[in-house]
Amino acid sequence: MSTKLSSQASSSIIIEDNLWATIVGAAHLANEALSYRPRGFQFSPSYKSGKWDGTVHMLKHQDSGYAFPAGLLQYVQDYLAVRGVTPEIVDQRVKPSPTVIIFSNKPKVTLDDHQSEAVEALIAGERGVVYYPTGTGKTIIMGETIRRLRVPTIVLCGTKVLLRQLHTELERLTGAPVGIIGDGAWEPRVLTVAMFQSLSYRLRGRKDRHPKENKELRDETLATLAVFQCAVADEGHHTEAPTFEAVMKALPNAYYRYAFSATPFKSGRNEDRETLLRVQGWTGPVVSYLSISAGVRTGRIVPTDMFVVHYQAEKQDGPPPFNYIEEVDAYIVHASARNDLICRLAGALSRRGPTVVIVDRLEHGEYLALNLRRPFIHGSVKSSERESTWRRFREGKLNLVIVSKIGDEGLDLPQVKFLVLAGGGKAQHRQVQRLGRGMRAVDGKDRLIAFDFADEGGKYLPKHYRSRHRLYEREAAYTLTDLSAVDLEEMLQ
Repeated sequence: MSTKLSSQASSSIIIEDNLWATIVGAAHLANEALSYRPRGFQFSPSYKSGKWDGTVHMLKHQDSGYAFPAGLLQYVQDYLAVRGVTPEIVDQRVKPSPTVIIFSNKPKVTLDDHQSEAVEALIAGERGVVYYPTGTGKTIIMGETIRRLRVPTIVLCGTKVLLRQLHTELERLTGAPVGIIGDGAWEPRVLTVAMFQSLSYRLRGRKDRHPKENKELRDETLATLAVFQCAVADEGHHTEAPTFEAVMKALPNAYYRYAFSATPFKSGRNEDRETLLRVQGWTGPVVSYLSISAGVRTGRIVPTDMFVVHYQAEKQDGPPPFNYIEEVDAYIVHASARNDLICRLAGALSRRGPTVVIVDRLEHGEYLALNLRRPFIHGSVKSSERESTWRRFREGKLNLVIVSKIGDEGLDLPQVKFLVLAGGGKAQHRQVQRLGRGMRAVDGKDRLIAFDFADEGGKYLPKHYRSRHRLYEREAAYTLTDLSAVDLEEMLQ
């Protein structure tokens, strides 16, 4: 890869199958485009010892030459074009014909202009990413695309909540019976919703299982996945996870490859570049994007009044927290003044309308739930109990619930009027998702009222708070107001 090519040098990219593309010529440029330093590389023993330079190369040497994930074709083309290289594209794949007859002949819903344009872009592009805010109809776009393609399709997700929700919605949107893999079920059909963890678990096997049984389960899984000609990743930013990537690689006949997400990434910073490459590698480039502000203009979601509460961080006895985990324990989970403030706030809000408090740590949620005397929903709560709680919440019989991070994806509670973000954290995409849970429009609701806290204690938490604050400042759909604890008390009177 060290040989330099002139801008006039000939090159070609051969799309050999649905997974890989091979580049002939300009390999050194492709390697530049497809290299990144992963998050935390500096802590790797291999990097510290000098055995590894800290760089991951997605361009791999194979028998046929230098290959890369085919979803990055447009990314590589754009990178080469800027450097004066225009490769010939040779597509050796065979496009599948529509064969499935069980899908409805007519759309089950009326799509708005944005949604229709997204469907057309997906079908024309044959692979790609759709970034739409929570509540603006990603599942509608997904269902209509699947209905029109009429090929065997698998939809991958990462939580039980999403699994059941997608199962119900896709049956409604496509008119077809939907199979299910995950949450104890193995019922694949022509259209199937699956948890990627369940598939990965079968593919890699278990150490406590007999090798023959592992092989049988792996063979069965590979045979099942080989049927699908379309693969869809919901909450597609998870495709950067190795377990999700393993499943995408086990779908050799998935000609159509799509991802849907409410959390767009940017390619400027190194960690965002990593996400971009790993997500687009298996699903293709962004083909449709709708900003949060544009989503508000569609009328499907409402704007947010975001209040950030500034309070006095408690002084700690003894030595200061040593690391991030200890800071979270000291300044969030066990911060009595902060927790008392959250409890008074949540109690007052719940008397005015449906309120959800979101936490990151289970211990924190348990403490708040105990003091507020309200249910705490987290991953270990049985599905039947969760559904009973949400049903009471939707019916207005319960106005306050504490939720763990399982509420970040798939939770559909449009009637939420007040949202309390109690867990801190720096991940902006989580904040976008959490706010999106409450921004869905319903009759009688014109705004979401949300609260966050300006965590100033410790070394890490202030940086995380400032990251969230920048998100609130730059998004036009959020109206940001900073409050002192005194201001908050007066506001709640």
